[in-house]
Amino acid sequence: FAVLHPRAGLPGSDNNRSCVLRIAAAGRVLLLAGDIEAEAEALLLASARQQLRADILLVPHHGSHSSSTPAFVAAVQPRYALVSAGHRNRFGHPHPDVLARYRASGAEILETARHGAVRLQVDAHGVIAPPERWRIDHRRFWYAPEDAIPP
Repeated sequence: FAVLHPRAGLPGSDNNRSCVLRIAAAGRVLLLAGDIEAEAEALLLASARQQLRADILLVPHHGSHSSSTPAFVAAVQPRYALVSAGHRNRFGHPHPDVLARYRASGAEILETARHGAVRLQVDAHGVIAPPERWRIDHRRFWYAPEDAIPP
């Protein structure tokens, strides 16, 4: 476990003082980016760029347009980008441009609003099992299929 951000005494918004945690195990890396925005991403790129690369990323600030800058996405290069946001939330998270940025980077996007609970497992050999998407994998026959869920 490594806390990459914030440094002590960092001024700025509460979002940009969010904890960014890097978890490494079995040769894989999970990056929990909290609610950071572009300003904190720039600080991380300047101070910890080599530690940002991750297999799994909890997308910053629920996929807000104020985060996930192209430089940050390029540095992290996640295989899986997990967006934790409520369905039809009042902020419009995740922003379509942010999702497009992660898709363009080659990341598979997992959204709690669309997929419900998401489980990603890494075994002792570093193999990442296919993601479990609760709404999809445990859907009752009376639930609408994934492609019928409005964005």
